[in-house]
Amino acid sequence: MTDKEIRRMSRRELAIALCQLQQKEEQLRQDNEQLREKLGNVQIKIDEAGSIAEAAAGINDIFGVAQKTADQYLAEIRAANSRSEQYIDRLTSEAQSRADELRTATESECAELRERTQRECAELREKTEQECWTMREEAERDVKEQWEKLSQKANELLAAHAEMRSLLEEL
Repeated sequence: MTDKEIRRMSRRELAIALCQLQQKEEQLRQDNEQLREKLGNVQIKIDEAGSIAEAAAGINDIFGVAQKTADQYLAEIRAANSRSEQYIDRLTSEAQSRADELRTATESECAELRERTQRECAELREKTEQECWTMREEAERDVKEQWEKLSQKANELLAAHAEMRSLLEEL
């Protein structure tokens, strides 16, 4: 695993990976101990055999076992790395799917809010225009009534003035 991948892992994932590595380390220690015992046994065999050829064959067996153990360890590390990458890919995919779902839901809610707001604005505009027309009609009616009253008073005043003039002229 790279440092970047390790930094992305959660504490739980790191703990699991650490536990697995500790188990592998313990297994390798046991294998190392077994190999040391075998080496000791090989050493005894070499001493007992007294032959360089037999010693070389015994050493080759030890190296073969060591190589097999190292290969197994590397294979297990690669498998663990592959599982970690698959897990990360799955989490990334799930997170992206959830983000897409949230974005779609948010866009839908925004569209609904926009439509409702436009509808309410249109209703308010219509209501306001109706109220304005009503107020204008009332104002025009009031102005007409006031004008009629004013005209009537003006006519009364003019009539009174004309009457007063004729009275004054008679005097």
